[in-house]
Amino acid sequence: MDCKTAQHVWNHQGGFIAGINCRFKGLLIFLTDQAFAFTQGDQNPFDTAVKAKAGNGKYLVIHSDDSSVMSRMVHDVLGDKVANRIISEYVGKAVNLPTLQLANICCNGCSISDGSLSPEQELAIQMAAVNTNPDGTTIVP
Repeated sequence: MDCKTAQHVWNHQGGFIAGINCRFKGLLIFLTDQAFAFTQGDQNPFDTAVKAKAGNGKYLVIHSDDSSVMSRMVHDVLGDKVANRIISEYVGKAVNLPTLQLANICCNGCSISDGSLSPEQELAIQMAAVNTNPDGTTIVP
C-alpha cells in the first residue's frame, strides 16, 4: 500500500482493523469467505492443477485476475508482513482456524494454509502457480 494509505490504516482511531475496513472496503469479507471455503475443503480448477504439480497439502490457492480492485487490495495488504500477520489471526478467529496463514502467491493471487508451509513447499506452489492458467491448464512457455 502507498504511504498515505498505510498512515491512515495504521493510525486509524478505531485501530488497524477499522482502518483496513475503512480503506480496503470488502477485503476482510473476501478473505474470510476464501478462508471459510478452505475450511470446507472447497477446490477450484487452479488449486487442483497447482496441487497436481506441487503436491497436496493443507492449502488452497486462489487465482487472481491481476486487474480487479480486490486483487490489488489483497496484494497490497498481504504483502505487508505485519498487516498479514494481524489479518491472518483476525480471519483465522472468524473461521475457527487459529493456525490460518494468508499469503500472496504468484501474481496477485492468494494462498491460504493451515499453518506455515515449508520453504520447499512454498517454492513448489509458486512455480506451479506461475505456470498454470486460471482454468487449470499448463502454460507453455
